[in-house]
Amino acid sequence: MHPNNRSHKTPFSPGVLAYPARIKEEKDHSYTITYRDVPEAISGTLPDEKDQAYERAIAALHTAVAGYVNVRNVPAAPSRPRRGEVLVPLDAVLAAKVLLVAAMELSGVTQAQLAKRMNLARQEVARLLDGDHASKIQRMSDALAAVGVTTALTALDVPAPVDGASEAAQAFASALQAAD
Repeated sequence: MHPNNRSHKTPFSPGVLAYPARIKEEKDHSYTITYRDVPEAISGTLPDEKDQAYERAIAALHTAVAGYVNVRNVPAAPSRPRRGEVLVPLDAVLAAKVLLVAAMELSGVTQAQLAKRMNLARQEVARLLDGDHASKIQRMSDALAAVGVTTALTALDVPAPVDGASEAAQAFASALQAAD
């Protein structure tokens, strides 16, 4: 399951790239995972592997969305979840890559122009536009700024404070949880 077991509680929020997924139990007790907005993202489990369904949902979504990024296509925007669906967020780097592809298309900025704006070699920009490359979030933020996008990091889940956590850390966690 998701590391903090709160995956099913990810709130819908416009601007957050989290896609609704349906995790359906089949007659043989296996699970099928599908996305309305990203139909290429489909996965399944073996019988009695419900605990692996969410991880497979994340992997299927990542693979499909990375494929869109790799061919410079913008995937569909996430829709509101329907009853029985869970929201699966993209990781921060892949979400930034989707935003970069969209912003470049919207503003008409080419890969060469982005490289010039960022004072980078085209090969470095190509890696930023590779959906499977583990780019650094700061570099992605710089690329987005170069095409006119202001970014901010959103925390969807916050761990519960452990004994001995500072008052400041506990207050910070409470403030983030109150934003839900």
